Amino acid sequence: MAKPAKKSASKATARASSPTRKKATSKAAVRKSKSSKVARATKAKAAKTTPRKAAAKKKRTTQKRATRKVAAKRPRSSKKAAAEQAESTDRLLHLESALAARMVGKEDAISKLARVIRVRRTDLGFRPERPDGSFLLVGPSGVGKNEVAHALSEVLYGTDERVTSIDLGEIGEEEDLSKLGATMIPGDSTRYVPGMLTAPVREDPSTIILLRGLERAHIAFQRLLLSVLERGTIEDMLGPVNFGGAVVITTMQLSREDLGTSEIGFNRSSRTAAEIRREQLERFVMPDLLDAFNEVIELPPLTIPEVRQIARYKVDKVLQRMQEQRTAIDVSSSVYDELITERLCNKAGAKFLNRTLEERLFNPLSRYLLTHQGSKRISVGVDAGAIVIAQMEPPEED
Repeated sequence: MAKPAKKSASKATARASSPTRKKATSKAAVRKSKSSKVARATKAKAAKTTPRKAAAKKKRTTQKRATRKVAAKRPRSSKKAAAEQAESTDRLLHLESALAARMVGKEDAISKLARVIRVRRTDLGFRPERPDGSFLLVGPSGVGKNEVAHALSEVLYGTDERVTSIDLGEIGEEEDLSKLGATMIPGDSTRYVPGMLTAPVREDPSTIILLRGLERAHIAFQRLLLSVLERGTIEDMLGPVNFGGAVVITTMQLSREDLGTSEIGFNRSSRTAAEIRREQLERFVMPDLLDAFNEVIELPPLTIPEVRQIARYKVDKVLQRMQEQRTAIDVSSSVYDELITERLCNKAGAKFLNRTLEERLFNPLSRYLLTHQGSKRISVGVDAGAIVIAQMEPPEED
């Protein structure tokens, strides 16, 4: 009797659930009906579209795809690249005049620098693997040997900060050469110390390399430098480094007496100044390395008017920045006459020029600006040997 009871219960459950099934089936049918209506409407709309409209739509789609393909192949910044190329070309064409604004009293050096760099940058050099220019600058302290590198950077790249400066006094021993290339950290095969010379060139292949004080470097460094100038490449633990796009400027601090050229014109020697200079330089530099430089340039001492011109150039750069901040400052010529004296120039040329300008001009000027905030027109002059700063009267209106 128990079994028939169970069957009756299962039949009752099936009958109770049948309305739910019917309801779910009816919902599915409604959804199917709606989708079929949408499909019929889409089909009807497509049927109404004329062949002419369909062809036009297809043509527009094809044109869009073609445009996307061309845009993908064409560099996105073609206009920007063209503008940069035009600016670079203009700089190369006017190298002399641009350098002369900052390199005062160095017409011969400017001419040689511009000639070499123009030839190299237009890919007309006989040895394309060599640097874009290599120069040895020789002269006493304060003649602007280091300034040449920064001036060249400003003219070529619009900033004087693209200079890798290395003090060769740190390469006084042969083992110090390891500092120039990447070296592995002892005990850790995954970490290394970047090279003083190779790391900046890897990061920026067109950097200007300033090697200061060749006379203080170990003789082994000259052999390394010869490899850079002749082959255009050296290798460290990270692989080869290409110097083909760099400009290498090496300096030596030697007086005219050291070079033996101070008495030219006052003795009866049959040798020319160039021959005497070459003979004296070979006391400090390997002959092969001298020949590897594109130019060996001697920078003569600066005259007082030339140092004053350099000072005016430096101050004008600062005043231009102040003008952009809506503060006009006028510095009279008497200020430069007072600051740039024969004693200063005979001591070290323009070596201490920045320090002199900061101490005697910018220091009192900064105090004045802090105590007279809101001053927009300021004049700087001299009275009884002292710097005098005053508020300028506003210009009269017409």
